[in-house]
Amino acid sequence: MENKKIIIFVVVVVLAGFSYYFVWQKNKVNKIAEQQKTQTQEQPVKTDSPSVQVVDNNKLPDKFPVNIPLEAGAQIEQNYNVDLADKTQASRRFASTKSLAENYKLYGDWLKQDGWEIQNTLDNSDLKALSAIKGEGSLNITISQNLTTKQIFVDISFMAVK
Repeated sequence: MENKKIIIFVVVVVLAGFSYYFVWQKNKVNKIAEQQKTQTQEQPVKTDSPSVQVVDNNKLPDKFPVNIPLEAGAQIEQNYNVDLADKTQASRRFASTKSLAENYKLYGDWLKQDGWEIQNTLDNSDLKALSAIKGEGSLNITISQNLTTKQIFVDISFMAVK
């Protein structure tokens, strides 16, 4: 009988010890989570929201390559600059009267002649693209066709490190 009392006492002490340990651990985890939440709330989140400036169609976007061949009289669809924290993007989109193949050849030849290093190309029947680098700038040219209207569009985007 005395042994049973000792065993029961030991079991109660062990269970109390485990209960105390788990409650202590739970409080510790909750305190850490609360500290992390407080730190997150105290530190403002920085976002690099891009700043977009629409450019008049009679002008080229800032830092846009001035010697790139542009189709005279083309209807300009988009013309803008985007300022990011460490980069600037200058973009122009226009409707072209030339075919996909003609534009692809024109810009591929110009890139080579102007000293650009062509990184990637895409030459599909309905979509063509050229990607090139020169110095600290990159140039992406996409030539596409609206499948409904059959209109050809040329998108030129220049990205430069500030």
